[in-house]
Amino acid sequence: MTTILALGAVCWLCTTFVVESELFKPLRSWTRERKLIADLGHAPASMYETASRNLQRAFNANTAAVHPWRFAIWSKVNYLVGCHLCAGTWIALGIVTVQPDARPLGTGFIGWLMAGLLVKAVAHLILEGVAAAKRF
Repeated sequence: MTTILALGAVCWLCTTFVVESELFKPLRSWTRERKLIADLGHAPASMYETASRNLQRAFNANTAAVHPWRFAIWSKVNYLVGCHLCAGTWIALGIVTVQPDARPLGTGFIGWLMAGLLVKAVAHLILEGVAAAKRF
């Protein structure tokens, strides 16, 4: 149990580094820009274009040739580096892969998956606790 709590804290810290730190800000900006380019079919005039203008360009005849998978891939990568839940899940699964003692539910694939989700759940509880503490 102590191992799961400790690994949950490590997962929370690593996830916070990826999602919120200045160290990974260029990566998050780059993936956001790639998502916009895939969405619009070209580089945006500015990163602050309005949503209606984005929608108008997305349905423009010039952008109809953009392959749908191109948008889908950059959209998912953008979520991966910008979302606590997405990044934290993959980080937790990586932590459980490296630390086999953290698998209290078995050694097979299901044990690995459940241990990873358990570590992520602990990390998410820490995230929610920190957010609640910041409000007070």
